[in-house]
Amino acid sequence: MNKLIDDLKWRNLFKELIIEKDISKIFFLKNKKFYLGIDPTADSLHIGHFLTINLANLIYKNTDLTPIFVLGGFTAQIGDPSGKKSERKLIDQKTIANNCNKIKKQLETLCKNLNINDYQIFDNFDIYKNLTLTDFFKKYGKSINISKMLSREVVKSRLDVGISYTEFSYQIFQAIDFLYLFENKDVLIQLGGSDQLGNILTGIEFIKKIKGRDLLIGGITVPLLTDENGNKIGKTEGNPLWITKEKLSPYFIYQYLYNLSDPFAKKLLLQLTSITKEQFLKLEKIHLSEKKDRILQKELIKRLFFVFYGNNQEYEKFSNISKYLFAEQYQSIDEKILLDIFKNIDNFKYDFKEDLFTQLKKHNFISSKREFNQYLKDKAIKIDQKLIIERDFKLNKNDFLKRNIIILSLGKKKKIFIKIN
Repeated sequence: MNKLIDDLKWRNLFKELIIEKDISKIFFLKNKKFYLGIDPTADSLHIGHFLTINLANLIYKNTDLTPIFVLGGFTAQIGDPSGKKSERKLIDQKTIANNCNKIKKQLETLCKNLNINDYQIFDNFDIYKNLTLTDFFKKYGKSINISKMLSREVVKSRLDVGISYTEFSYQIFQAIDFLYLFENKDVLIQLGGSDQLGNILTGIEFIKKIKGRDLLIGGITVPLLTDENGNKIGKTEGNPLWITKEKLSPYFIYQYLYNLSDPFAKKLLLQLTSITKEQFLKLEKIHLSEKKDRILQKELIKRLFFVFYGNNQEYEKFSNISKYLFAEQYQSIDEKILLDIFKNIDNFKYDFKEDLFTQLKKHNFISSKREFNQYLKDKAIKIDQKLIIERDFKLNKNDFLKRNIIILSLGKKKKIFIKIN
């Protein structure tokens, strides 16, 4: 058994090995490469991307293979139907180019912090910028099996509701990417999420049809990152944990990871970090004797924060103030830090002439007096730690003597900045 495959199984870091015996042989080769593709449909990576990036990190550290990160400057203009129930909205080329530039910088930072020193970042727009429609059909069209494409789950799941030829053709272009990288950059393995299985299989079959059935070539898929209820964590689902400070305060990642159950913290520690089996078993032993200290959760946060942000200053900052944040004692936290933590939440400027209900309704945080009264009944409106029970409650200027902002909690999860007008 290949030691790396054994380790990946222990981590539960792959869903499919295509084909395991071939992957095992490739892991022993020198001067070869593997790749993972990222479509720049947003201007930042999120924690879901990092599952595959960590797989790339582990392969790089335990073999002589080197990674290529392929940005979908071309394919993002088409739209991948994988895991989607309806047609994607098309993104203009200028936005995609901007997203590519930002993600490229993020990948460079991640590789630096992971000590991945030998890697390439490649934009697949370069493959297609001079390809004519005639060349596409003559060079590639004859080697694509439509019946097999129709049998892929990603297509079958959309046939009833409809799928455009644009999105249907996505797997063709992903296959061409793989062929180009195989021919020009010695790439033998493609990595991707489990929703990419059909696309990866199409690419492998495509290459073998053109280059020969006995080729050593393969793919590895990782399980999709889900929350503890089994729901996917990602941009489309509306709950991405962005890994750049500009998109999301590190506090929200800190809070999410700190509150994980022990089994889920263990799962993510193995999947998202390079902790060794020996290190993990020692840590788990300490954790079992001191469960209240949340040892696994803290180790996960420390390791990810170092990779995402390049140091542990963010971890130290939030671990020092977390007791105030969790207790909603916002007055005990420096205003600059508070503004940084909650910079992306909704806010409005307070008008002292109107009561709280009127302003929440005006700014569309609640829809009716009935909804507001239900919040009061449920004791679900707080300003800092103060519970609001009055239907005609008003803030006054004295509430803003110490700082220019107040945090309103509406229900268990909703936070709103109230600023002085």
